[in-house]
Amino acid sequence: MAVFSLIPSDFYQLNFAVKYGLWFARSPEIASGPVIRALSWARLVPDVIFAAGAIVLFVFLFRTMWLTFLKKTENANVRGEYKGDTEPIRRS
Repeated sequence: MAVFSLIPSDFYQLNFAVKYGLWFARSPEIASGPVIRALSWARLVPDVIFAAGAIVLFVFLFRTMWLTFLKKTENANVRGEYKGDTEPIRRS
């Protein structure tokens, strides 16, 4: 992700920092210029892919936890050990 999103704009600013100094490379003319703006729009695709992967991972994790809880509750109900919000009945 860093290769496609951050490095191109960093090398662009590094070029100006070496030629003219850091003060010019960080100036609004360079940091908000058309090249940096275009590179920011080019970051959109990799960032969306990364965000989609994070959302899929979160959904999978939430679904797994939810289904695991439901199975435990259903198994306890089938055995008669679960009575609503109360503690499970311990049989000796």
